[in-house]
Amino acid sequence: MKTKLFLLTLLLPFCLFAQEPTKEEINSLIDSLQTYIKIEKDSLKQRIKNTELRLENGEITEEEADEIKEKLSVETAQKIENNIDETIKLLNDNVKQLVENTLKGHEISRDTVEDERNTIVIKVPNEFKIKHKTKKPKRLTDSGLVFAVGINNVIENNNLESINDSPYAVWGSNFVELGWSYRTAFSRNNQVAGINYGLSFVWKELKLFDNLYHIEDNDQTVITTHPQSLKKSKLRTTLITLPVFFDLDYSKRPCNKDDKTVYRNRGLRLGLGTYAGLKINSKQIIKYNKPRAHKKEKLKEDYNLNTLCYGLAGYIGYKGTTCYVKYDLNPLFNDTELSNVALGVRLDF
Repeated sequence: MKTKLFLLTLLLPFCLFAQEPTKEEINSLIDSLQTYIKIEKDSLKQRIKNTELRLENGEITEEEADEIKEKLSVETAQKIENNIDETIKLLNDNVKQLVENTLKGHEISRDTVEDERNTIVIKVPNEFKIKHKTKKPKRLTDSGLVFAVGINNVIENNNLESINDSPYAVWGSNFVELGWSYRTAFSRNNQVAGINYGLSFVWKELKLFDNLYHIEDNDQTVITTHPQSLKKSKLRTTLITLPVFFDLDYSKRPCNKDDKTVYRNRGLRLGLGTYAGLKINSKQIIKYNKPRAHKKEKLKEDYNLNTLCYGLAGYIGYKGTTCYVKYDLNPLFNDTELSNVALGVRLDF
């Protein structure tokens, strides 16, 4: 109603007088119409800002915000078009042609709205254009450093209770993992689900106690008592692995968002997957208690360890810190039923 009263006020001088309007009167009408367009533009900007605020407060999703802004843009463009059409219909032919030529191709822009969106043009009748800003497509893939550390031991015949009979110390046996991971989301608009994959180096240590150490006997690895007093005995292996996880990351977009960034490690995270790897080194480290020429020995042997390793892994946690578990499906040593199991903390940067 206010819009119609505004337009009628503009047209009143032209309706009251039959003579041809002067150039100044025509320019005044055109300026008034452009002022009206600016008012509608400013109103649109404010409503878009309100929508952005609702998005930042978590009242609506990104998809809902985009739908609302697109609807507002189209409705505003249609409203301007209809009202200007009504105005032009009441003018005489000469003035009508002049106004149409002046307003033809006029753009309704909201470049001043700082919502970090790309600009696309929504076409409306009578060549009125309204620039609608929408988000830049986020990258599907992001990457970062991975570091994990924890305890490492063995179980027999896939029986977790058998860890109580393990010859290896619980707290002295550990693992360290360092690698680089990539995460590829399944969708640009909803990046909760994705695939996490990468390359990691893994160092595993199994610590024996009670003066025990490893020896090779006829292509078998045997744990036996050392003839001398030992301070420490560890079997260390180095592997290179390729982990792949199905990943769920419920990270929220921050208010100061960068649309070129994939937002990960900022909320609840969980993943389940598998890994395969190759042993690249193995050695036994022995430290002696009694004084001798060499108090520490590093014996680089194969120790009948499997060259390949593969298994299952999973993690769950919040932001960049997760609880991490790994279980080898293949035996640690050839011709045995001992499998490696690890539990630790994983940090994703």
